Amino acid sequence: MRGERWAAALTVGALAACLAAGEVPCDDGTVCPAGAVCLTAGGCATPAQLAACDGVGDGLACEVLGAAGVCLDGACVIAVCGDGRADPGEACDDGNTLDGDGCSRYCDSDERCGNGVRDAAEECDDGNDVAHDGCQPSCRIQRCGDGVVDPDGLDPLDPADDEVCDDGNQAGGDGCTPDCRSLEVCGNGVIDLLAGEQCDEGDLRNHDGCSASCRLEAPEWSPRAQTPPARVNAAM
Repeated sequence: MRGERWAAALTVGALAACLAAGEVPCDDGTVCPAGAVCLTAGGCATPAQLAACDGVGDGLACEVLGAAGVCLDGACVIAVCGDGRADPGEACDDGNTLDGDGCSRYCDSDERCGNGVRDAAEECDDGNDVAHDGCQPSCRIQRCGDGVVDPDGLDPLDPADDEVCDDGNQAGGDGCTPDCRSLEVCGNGVIDLLAGEQCDEGDLRNHDGCSASCRLEAPEWSPRAQTPPARVNAAM
């Protein structure tokens, strides 16, 4: 126990020896310059920052040296994206200003689809995870080829853009046409040229001009025996 006390005393003594006159060590390891104080949330506050929030509640706007900030722990804190501390007004702060790592370069988005902020990897973000509203739950713009079947298309009153399939691409011959309006099956009434159809009457009957495999049928002519009309003997 005595050894631990000596070790602690030596540590404090060593820290004090390293501090310049007036410097203040904080619990989080920060050393504040002379005249500054330690903040509970971390970091230091200058007398000007403290004066800017005198009589102002935490979370309210403040200004120090011409810069806008927010009062936090009684001090006017200027939000700096990339300092590793999520200040008021920031959605996150991971200590850098890079995109694609869970916190945007501006610290205004945690880069989740549906948070209402369009991030670098998103085509859209309308703040929800609802499909068929113009922006899909994957944050891709609603369109044929987005992988979501939109029965009413973009306009519920216009059947021209209604989808019956959507396989995530706009290729043909793979079971869904490039316009997402046919499953490319023979007999559905849509001539799917990329699937090899020549015709499609909406049925699977033969001998009607379009075969059951959706191929055009050539007319077939077969000879027909004709019996000459009976002769009528004229009266003599």
